[in-house]
Amino acid sequence: LRMLSEDAFRVFRENYPEQDELATRSELLGRLRGIFLEEFPTARLWLYGSSLNGLCARSGDLDICMECQDIAHLIGNNGKETNRLQRTKDEKAEIEEFVTSVAHALERAGMCDVETIPFARVPVVKFVDFKSRIPCDICFNNFIALRNSQMIRGYLAVDPRLRMLIYVVKKWAKARGINNPYQGTLSSYCYAIMSIFVCQVLDEPLVPCLQELGRWTMQNGRPVPQRTIVQGYDSYFFPQPELLAGYGRRNP
Repeated sequence: LRMLSEDAFRVFRENYPEQDELATRSELLGRLRGIFLEEFPTARLWLYGSSLNGLCARSGDLDICMECQDIAHLIGNNGKETNRLQRTKDEKAEIEEFVTSVAHALERAGMCDVETIPFARVPVVKFVDFKSRIPCDICFNNFIALRNSQMIRGYLAVDPRLRMLIYVVKKWAKARGINNPYQGTLSSYCYAIMSIFVCQVLDEPLVPCLQELGRWTMQNGRPVPQRTIVQGYDSYFFPQPELLAGYGRRNP
């Protein structure tokens, strides 16, 4: 077990980005915000996925969510996303036009290998930054993915050992080609969730269940669950996970 732990730490140390790369990623996000500020003044850019929760790898993609009201009626409105198969011809044309305009803004800014995927469930623009050579994906109004990323980050704040565990499990899955849901395997998010579950059911748990902690309040003498609805889904989790740091100290 000691040797396994040492190997896991080595893999984590060798693959986790250095501070200068993290700074480069932050600088890139700032440049992208500047690029879109003039053409899409209502848009805001947010990191999500491993770029937000701290599970990114060296030279990994930068995952970005563009929050934009211009297409909120088509993608990411207050309910669940419209099924792409149910979109009308005009709606598809409007989405394609918007996604293409984002791609053109990136091309004018000098970004490389710009590619649009307008008809996915959540449309995406893929490109490579001309300066840092970091590959990037921009999706649109994907608030549930952003919320899930925040939840994973919350768990990592409770016990730092969880970061290394999830990182190594993701690395293992990728090396074996079993981390692509489009090919019938599980996503990286699924592996993260399973890793968290394992750490919750140990004899001495490392982390609690943030989705249940602090959820219930009393109203008129009856227990009522707190809810955080994002795109039609209840995505509640304990809002201050950093207060739980040290929860798993009984399991050294």
